[in-house]
Amino acid sequence: MMGTITIRGTAGAEVPSIIVRSVSALLQHDQFMASLSIRAVQFKKFVYRSITYPLVLLTIFAAIISWRVLVLRDAAKNVGAADQAISHANQLLTLALDEEAGERGYLVNGNSNFLDRYYSASSKFAAALNGLQYDVRNSSALLHDVAGIREQHALLHDEIVRTVNISLRYPGNFRTYFDEGRENELMDAMTGSIGGFIKTETQLGEDHSSAVEYATTVTLISSAVLAVIFGLALGLALFRQAHQFADHYEDVLKVSQRNLSLLSATLLSIGDAVLVTDVRGKVIQMNDIAERLTNWKFSDAYQMDASRVFRIVDKSTRTALESPIERVLKKHQTSPVADEAILIKQDSSELSIEDSCSPILDNEGSLVGVILVFRDVSERKRAESELASLYEREHRIAESLQRSLLSKPDADSFPHLDVDTIYQPAWAEAKVGGDYYDIIALPNGKVAMIVGDVSGKGLKAASRTAEMKFTLRAYLRENDNVAEALSRLNKFVCQSQFLSDDLGSFFLCLTAVVVDGVSGAASVSVSGAEPPLIVRKDGRVEEIAASGAPVGVFEESEYSAVEVQLLPRDLLIIATDGITEARKDKAFLGNEGLGRLASNVRDRKPLSSVGEGILDGVKAFSDNHLSDDVCLLLARLKD
Repeated sequence: MMGTITIRGTAGAEVPSIIVRSVSALLQHDQFMASLSIRAVQFKKFVYRSITYPLVLLTIFAAIISWRVLVLRDAAKNVGAADQAISHANQLLTLALDEEAGERGYLVNGNSNFLDRYYSASSKFAAALNGLQYDVRNSSALLHDVAGIREQHALLHDEIVRTVNISLRYPGNFRTYFDEGRENELMDAMTGSIGGFIKTETQLGEDHSSAVEYATTVTLISSAVLAVIFGLALGLALFRQAHQFADHYEDVLKVSQRNLSLLSATLLSIGDAVLVTDVRGKVIQMNDIAERLTNWKFSDAYQMDASRVFRIVDKSTRTALESPIERVLKKHQTSPVADEAILIKQDSSELSIEDSCSPILDNEGSLVGVILVFRDVSERKRAESELASLYEREHRIAESLQRSLLSKPDADSFPHLDVDTIYQPAWAEAKVGGDYYDIIALPNGKVAMIVGDVSGKGLKAASRTAEMKFTLRAYLRENDNVAEALSRLNKFVCQSQFLSDDLGSFFLCLTAVVVDGVSGAASVSVSGAEPPLIVRKDGRVEEIAASGAPVGVFEESEYSAVEVQLLPRDLLIIATDGITEARKDKAFLGNEGLGRLASNVRDRKPLSSVGEGILDGVKAFSDNHLSDDVCLLLARLKD
């Protein structure tokens, strides 16, 4: 059964993710996985039955044979017990005859040595009788016979003792008192009882022997019959299980082969070049794209070191790069996409490529191979190079425009007014954008100060900003009424967007202030921007309540001016929302926070140090994390 193959990919790596998704979609398809799961359960059941059925049959067979062996053993034990009882009975008969012979020898010869034979036989008789009693302990009838023999022997013993005592008292005349018939009668009775016992036990022994023979015959026949029956049953069960296993294996093999074919077709038909190696780094598969890009035929590259087929060098240094396949084989981890890699084809021609290499793991997590996916990016690299050159040229133009928009006037440009500016982009690329400030000298000693933000970034935004800057300058120099200048600029922008598709849709947020340097009178107009602040010499902060719609949104928008009076040592602050929207956690700095920062540093000299102090306070408030550009314009009357 084919194990699951896993291709470990890297998040963010474009090329390998395609392969990973393709392979995963194939190997993790619901129906396929369900099929494998069902077959796994069936296989477990097959293994269980293959073991259980033979064990059950063998257990039954062993139980029957054991039972027959126990029966045979019991029959054999009965035969042995009968033989033992007969042996003890024959011993009793011999001892009885020895007793009688010892007594008769003494009575005939008067030699007391014959009495020793009698006493020896008599003492052994009791022990032999006890053994006989033990042999027949399980038979009440035989125990009764043994008790009768014991009683008869006791009577005979008493009679012999009486006869011997008479012979000792009446040595020459003991026959007068000797009753020979009584002793013979007792002896005959006892030997008859022993003989009957022997006959009974002999018959029992023969019966037990017949039982043993019968049990042996039955055991042999039953064992043979059961062996045949169980052998047939076991063979049939194993045959059925083997047949089911063969069918199961064939089904699984078909599924595995089908999905292997699908996997191979997927890998070989993918739009990128695919090269697969084994754990030794030998090529085992290539698709047509890989053949075309490497100029190697798969038939030639098969089982060749992948480093010979896939040979890459650094584009700049021309030094050989380590094969990503070798890195994967060493670390068992996905190799990242190579930068600036050049593939050296078999014919020594070159092309720019991007590659990614991933390990192929089995279901045990062991490495079984490596898959390398690469593509020809020569055309894309050329297009990117051209695009980068175009962007660099546009960027230089935009920077030049931006520098002209952010030029700071000299400190002595205005005889009655100190003016300073600060601009800091949130990101380096924001150096080219729509934020700008402008300070214009007007007739009659007046000065116009503008802080604006045109929507968008890049060269187009910079060109729009330049156009807006110089258009507004023209309107203000023609008429220093700041509200009228904004109204005219709004109509100009709206009509220009309607008349020219090249401009596209955009809008402008700005704050414009015209200050009379001699009297300190100031006229303020705002279009979609933050209202300016005045920090008075006593530390009070005033927000100039001026507002209006952004320029370029509604042609009918009208703008008004708010008149304020600047006094010596008062500080005028015009800022973009990059300052007021500086954030600490969820709290914004706002105009109130800007006013506090300005109050703390308002008396610093020169004016540039005031701007630096405000900017330092903004950075401290936001933990030095500004999310938008900072544009700040400061002004105060000269002493």
